[in-house]
Amino acid sequence: MGKQIFILEVNGTRNESWQGTLKWVDGHRKESFRSMLELLHLIDSAVGAQEEESHPRQEPGWKELMKGG
Repeated sequence: MGKQIFILEVNGTRNESWQGTLKWVDGHRKESFRSMLELLHLIDSAVGAQEEESHPRQEPGWKELMKGG
């Protein structure tokens, strides 16, 4: 798995959670998030996408765990 480097920009807080922007340093992607959970999902999806390129997952990913499946 290759290294993932992000720039995290927190613009403020609301409902006791962070809101801001996550930018991939390689410049290919920039996503806004409205909560810590969304931020963790974005990071997990970036890391998970690289893992799937090298070998498919055998266990449930973040989305499946959050859906209860």
